Amino acid sequence: MLHRGNPQDANALHCDQQYDGENELEAALNNGNKYFLSADTNGWVIDHDWFDPSRLYLAALNEAANVHLAYSAV
Repeated sequence: MLHRGNPQDANALHCDQQYDGENELEAALNNGNKYFLSADTNGWVIDHDWFDPSRLYLAALNEAANVHLAYSAV
């Protein structure tokens, strides 16, 4: 993740990074506006991305409950 001091900023850029094992780091942009990088090239921070899976867990639990209720009614 590339950001300007706040990793939860809407303008943060999500990218895949690959290190060549010696001295180069390449980043491929996955999500975000690439023009933010060229508009201001100073002050960027590279950080680990964060992911909140709670939405997925809650949806899976809801689906499992619905399936259980459907089988209970039979």
